[in-house]
Amino acid sequence: MTSKKKNAAAVSLGKRSVAARMKKLTPEQRKAIAKHAAEVRWGKKKP
Repeated sequence: MTSKKKNAAAVSLGKRSVAARMKKLTPEQRKAIAKHAAEVRWGKKKP
């Protein structure tokens, strides 16, 4: 298995863009995004 190193500039840019996106969202929108992510990760939405 080879280890892949991430481009530091790309990582920095990604973090800044996420922070900028979060500033634009309302608390309700952020909560909905977080809830959806948790449901997908932990598989809460089972029929």
